[in-house]
Amino acid sequence: REMGQVRFCDTYYDTADCTLTRDDTWLRKRGDQWELKLPIEDDARRSGGERTVFREVEGGEQVAQELRRLRPDRFMVEAEGEELLDQIVRSAELSSFAEFETVRSKLSLGQCMIDLDAASFGVSLIEIEVMCESAEQVPAAEAEIERVAGLLGAQPLGPGTGGKLETYIRRYCPEVLSQLVEAGVLQASANAQ
Repeated sequence: REMGQVRFCDTYYDTADCTLTRDDTWLRKRGDQWELKLPIEDDARRSGGERTVFREVEGGEQVAQELRRLRPDRFMVEAEGEELLDQIVRSAELSSFAEFETVRSKLSLGQCMIDLDAASFGVSLIEIEVMCESAEQVPAAEAEIERVAGLLGAQPLGPGTGGKLETYIRRYCPEVLSQLVEAGVLQASANAQ
């Protein structure tokens, strides 16, 4: 079932020494909305932001509170409320390292949401996801994703390839790539796109 099309701009932020991304944690601003994608603690799989399971936090105040919890040494500031995240961004010297626009067509099939994305730097891909409330729901969600992917003839991305962000990092952010390879978040790959 078709659910429409949207256009948005994603801007990803980190410190110069990749404090967040070296831990496979991804801070982005999608339009005006702040989002933080965090690894699930029991999920050891890493693949440059293309991990299959993340915990997502949305909204400036919630993202700021989570950053403070993760790294109080780096993200503790005196501000509260709406100003908190802006103050964290300034005091921790968070700056953008990736920015691109996406045109997304949304579909649903079974329990899956399907995103057909075309990014402004020439990458197109399909993302199939099922939102989970708890880690216990993940195996059933993964099985449903595999079922729907099979119906669509979609194949998982191979080693050394990744989604939009990983491709962008490999093409345009050599300093970030180097740090993420060193941290084991990304693999060094001759298949860089």
